[in-house]
Amino acid sequence: MRTKRRRVALIVLALLPLLGYGLFWMRRATAPQVFGVSVLSVETREKVLALTFDDGPNPDTTERILALLVQYDAKATFFMIGQNAEAHPALVTAVYTAGHELGNHSWSHQALIYRSPAFVRQEIDATDSLLRELGYTGTIHFRAPYGHKMFVLPYILMQSDRKHILWSIELNDWDSPAPEEMLRVFDEQARPGAILLLHDGYTGEPQPRDATVALTELILQRYSALGYQFVTVGELLSYTQ
Repeated sequence: MRTKRRRVALIVLALLPLLGYGLFWMRRATAPQVFGVSVLSVETREKVLALTFDDGPNPDTTERILALLVQYDAKATFFMIGQNAEAHPALVTAVYTAGHELGNHSWSHQALIYRSPAFVRQEIDATDSLLRELGYTGTIHFRAPYGHKMFVLPYILMQSDRKHILWSIELNDWDSPAPEEMLRVFDEQARPGAILLLHDGYTGEPQPRDATVALTELILQRYSALGYQFVTVGELLSYTQ
């Protein structure tokens, strides 16, 4: 009996690292979503790309990006943090009146894993309510902080028939690499139907977003010349192969 218990204990100990890695992997944006639908890109032959900006609005950056989008007749989706939207309501209005799409990036940008369903719902509902109070009437897409999801969040999104909008191209722009280097990586990964993750805002201590603004201009300039259209996530979802 003792030998059998020891074997069971050894098996459990051996499996624990695998379980830990599995849970770590499941939270990643690129991992399969257990419930509901996640969107990383759209399969299409049409030359369309979706620019998405997270963590705003941010007075130091959002207005400069809006000006570039006007210059290149481009549309984008801004996944806003509720707290930042509450602090800068005029910017929220400026984004959607310019024809862009608003997304929900939670209220406080805390990871929505290992949290109670009540906490997750509050983070989502509070941001939805604020965006509606500020006059936005369009579809509010959702993107989790860090793209982390696991089990509770996908189930809640599925209950409300809501897609989880993620991304297919990530350039680590929050660390402000050289814009030309980010453009090189983008060139390697860009294809029709791609969704690009960028950041016009920040969490915690203020962070410069000059590299993101410069990169946005480089992408708009190069890919507009190549015949690409820059569309909102909602518009992108309407394209099919």
